[in-house]
Amino acid sequence: MSAFVFQPEHQRLVMHCAADFHAENAQWLSALFSAAVAIQVADAHIKVDEVATLLRANSDESHHLSSGTREELNDMLNVIDVLFAPGGRGPSAFGQSDWCRSRDGGKVLFSLAGPETNF
Repeated sequence: MSAFVFQPEHQRLVMHCAADFHAENAQWLSALFSAAVAIQVADAHIKVDEVATLLRANSDESHHLSSGTREELNDMLNVIDVLFAPGGRGPSAFGQSDWCRSRDGGKVLFSLAGPETNF
């Protein structure tokens, strides 16, 4: 859902988050997309200095139009540590039976691309 996108016309590297919403997926996708956007904001904050150094570039930061630069970071930037990392440290919510059921039912939860798969 999120990716780095190079905009050559502006010589900018931006993070882009997108999803295709429609009537059949809007209810469940809205929560997933909101999480992806929150993670992207936190991830951008984590990576900005390192990526700018790697590319020998300056970070492009925006400030609130009327409030200016924040004196303290918004607590939303802790979303990865607070909401997602704890669950990732525990056992997977998916067991072997889930993957077998997915395989046997013809539904693909994920795919691996590579020469052996002809993708």
